[in-house]
Amino acid sequence: MSELISSIRWGFLFLFLDINLGRFDILPNFVGYFLWLETFREYREKAPELYRLCTFCKIMGIVELVNWLLKPEFLLVSLLTMLLNLYLYYTILTWAADYARSRGYEEAAALERLRNMLVIFQVAVFALLSFLGNGSIVLLLILVIAQAGSFLTLCALVSQEREREEREKEEQKQEEQEREDGSILTTAAKIEEEKENRKRESQI
Repeated sequence: MSELISSIRWGFLFLFLDINLGRFDILPNFVGYFLWLETFREYREKAPELYRLCTFCKIMGIVELVNWLLKPEFLLVSLLTMLLNLYLYYTILTWAADYARSRGYEEAAALERLRNMLVIFQVAVFALLSFLGNGSIVLLLILVIAQAGSFLTLCALVSQEREREEREKEEQKQEEQEREDGSILTTAAKIEEEKENRKRESQI
């Protein structure tokens, strides 16, 4: 599951970080959505909650691709995409928090707090920018902190999950080796037993 969580964090990176060269963002949002789309499809059996988000990821990917190419400015479209964004953020981070809790990781509570901060301050900043024309520096700063915190917490979760997967692989290899060794010993014991039986038969 570490690869799934890793794809989630990289998707967030494309959505959170804007680096513009001229009029183009070199980390476009649609890449993040399409990355999620492909990953959630791949993990449809292990993470069905995320697989159900595929349609929304596809819609947002197409919308953001159009925005990246044409740069249209429609308040209604911006509002709808913001709402879909919030739904995706909330659902994905909720899944990550639940998964972290099921594995006994400390990041679960942090992900829930950061998820709530993202939703609340994303709405606040959008409202200020859309209706007042400018945003509060404090709100923007808190939103950036929440975004950075979410990414870094997911990075920590990936690291822990990979370490645990490595330990589980080693334990599995050890168990398989022990079973193999036990099988060899059992076979050797049977051979010795057969030899003893033959000796007894020959003596009789």
